[in-house]
Amino acid sequence: GKLLTLKFSPKSRLKHLELQAVSDSEAGDWFDAVEASLRSMSMPIRFSLHTTDIFQPTVLQEFQRLVDHCFISKYTRDRKGGTIPKSLQLVRVVRVQNSTLLREYHARRDQIIDDLSDDDCRKSKEILTPDVRTGVLNQPLTVLPQLEDDAIERWVFHGTTPEGLEGITTASFDLKRAGTAAGSLYGAGIYCAGCSSKADEYTREDKNGIRGLLLCRASLGKILCTCELNPNIAKL
Repeated sequence: GKLLTLKFSPKSRLKHLELQAVSDSEAGDWFDAVEASLRSMSMPIRFSLHTTDIFQPTVLQEFQRLVDHCFISKYTRDRKGGTIPKSLQLVRVVRVQNSTLLREYHARRDQIIDDLSDDDCRKSKEILTPDVRTGVLNQPLTVLPQLEDDAIERWVFHGTTPEGLEGITTASFDLKRAGTAAGSLYGAGIYCAGCSSKADEYTREDKNGIRGLLLCRASLGKILCTCELNPNIAKL
């Protein structure tokens, strides 16, 4: 909203500072200015996040429907000998919002739209035939934000460890850690899947026996497709 709160480390004489803007847009300008100043001084920044647990039964049912639709009972080598679950049961949904990353994402998405030619869009949509599984529900989910088709924007799943789940949701994806948990068949990158069952292969149980998946909005843009079992990473 219009209130910006800066909290400083215990070693600082100033404990916290509150700024009240007259409008949302002005608050955004202030935020950008404060962020730029802190970065110029090489000060570490931890942005406040808004995490909201979703309790409405109808919304939870919609997400369960998505997970069920995107589950394929098929063994792949990434199971590494593990058994295939019969299904995935949804026990919790958390909405994670980071206004800084969202602004960066929107800026990059708009750049992708500007850079894509009509021919690029046509080829990408030909590759996505059939489409990403999250996009072909009989009745699309109304509980998710609208996607921008000009950027070939789609919902995809990302599976990770409990530690990875915490790190990604409190900060962001870190390309420096790409492949540290499960290897990198296609090189350094952010690995996502249209199937919940595929993303589940990369999850690990937490202390309560629960596994976590991230449902991410991604701008696929100009798609490079390979069907090789062992692709040449340098060539890709």
